This record gives sequence, C-alpha cells and structure tokens, in this order.
Amino acid sequence: CEALAALTRGRHEVKEAMDGLDACEAVVGVLRLSCDDANTCKAALKAVKALAEGLSTNKSMMGAAGACEAVLAALRGSQDDADVSVAALETVAALSEGMPGNQHAMREAGACEALVAPLHALTRDAPP
Repeated sequence: CEALAALTRGRHEVKEAMDGLDACEAVVGVLRLSCDDANTCKAALKAVKALAEGLSTNKSMMGAAGACEAVLAALRGSQDDADVSVAALETVAALSEGMPGNQHAMREAGACEALVAPLHALTRDAPP
C-alpha cells in the first residue's frame, strides 16, 4: 500500500492507469482487513487518499466499494494512535471533497460523531 501511495501521489495518469487493475477496490479491501495493525492501516489509508486526490472517478469507485465506511471504522479504531487518526482524517477529506455521494455515505456511517471524537480526546488530554 505504501508503494502504491508513493507511485500515485500527484500523478493522475498513473491513477487512471490503475482503473483497469481494480486498484481502488483492492486498496479498500486491504483497508477493511488491515486495521488491526496500525502500520498497515496507515499505509492503506494513505493509498486510498493518494488514489482519491484529484480524481473523482477513483473517489466514486472507492465510495461504491465501501471506502467511506472503512475509513470511518479506521478512525473510530485509532483512538490510541495519532498517526492513524491523522491519516484517517485526511482520507475522509480526500474522499469527500466534491463528492456528494461520498459525503452522504459518510454522514450515514456516522462521520459527524467520528470526526468530533478525536477533537474531544485532544481537549480532554490538553493541560488546563
């Protein structure tokens, strides 16, 4: 996943070439199965984000494959790992930007609550 994220970052032609390989669906599948391990989860989140950035076709395919729900599950499960939380938050933004369908899926999957929880954790742990 890390290699895929690095390969596709900022390269629309590579992202488009991945379409025929079902890369979007594969990365979402890895994300759904990998969040027991923080490093693998973070790598999968980065790959989803990299494939989503700037390419609505990929955002749509990943949304249809369950990426919105998988990213929120990763966010909910990352309370003890700030790096995974940040990667999940960035991925929520990448999948949602300009995509009403993904925005709706995020809301239906409880995005508002999931996005606010890390903020409460930060303020709870902050010194007075």
